[in-house]
Order: sequence, then C-alpha cells, then structure tokens
Amino acid sequence: MSKRIRFCAGCPVQGCSNAFNSIWWVHAKDKGKMYIYDDGFLECDLCGTKGLIIDWKFDCGDHCYQYASYQGYLNMIAVLGHLSADDDFVDNCLSAGKRQRQLFKGLESNKYNNFI
Repeated sequence: MSKRIRFCAGCPVQGCSNAFNSIWWVHAKDKGKMYIYDDGFLECDLCGTKGLIIDWKFDCGDHCYQYASYQGYLNMIAVLGHLSADDDFVDNCLSAGKRQRQLFKGLESNKYNNFI
C-alpha cells in the first residue's frame, strides 16, 4: 500500500530558481493541501483530485503553470527527502520516477499534453 506525506518540496520545473526551496504546495483549483504518494501520485486533500506527478502543472511564483521535468522531479525528491520524508519513502518516489521516465521524456518533447 502506498504511503503519503504533505507535499513540501522544491519546484520540479526544469531550471526554476525555486528548485531547492521548500514550498508547501496547494491545489490551484480550491487551495486544498497537496499530498505526495511514494508511488508517484499527487492528491488534493480538499477535492480528492489525484494523478501522476507528470500530469500536474506547477506554479511556484517564478513562472506560470508548467509541467515538471524528470531532472526537476529528481531535485524535488531530494528536497522532499531532506525536509520530511524517510529513506524508504524517497526510494519509492525515485522508483516511481523511473517508471514514469518515458512519459517525462514525451512530455519534455511536447508529445504528452494532459494535465490536471
């Protein structure tokens, strides 16, 4: 069974200046608190919207809504691990990222265009 924690991590958009800053993420639609699961999903605790990390767009204030990059995802997990996650959680998130890697590659080449 997957495990979740409150989503506080750096911005996963490639090249973002907030990549290594801690941000308490909220869902733009309803300002619900966001949670990250160790299987690569994000979920809003208010409306229950849940999806793969690659399906979400991120706005940290330095840019408008953009998708995460694979490198940005890895940076985000590093910050998450430093702030609040145990080693098993981080390892599971990294494995989930590897499973989603082909989708990240498609997204980065604009072939994947689905967002929540």
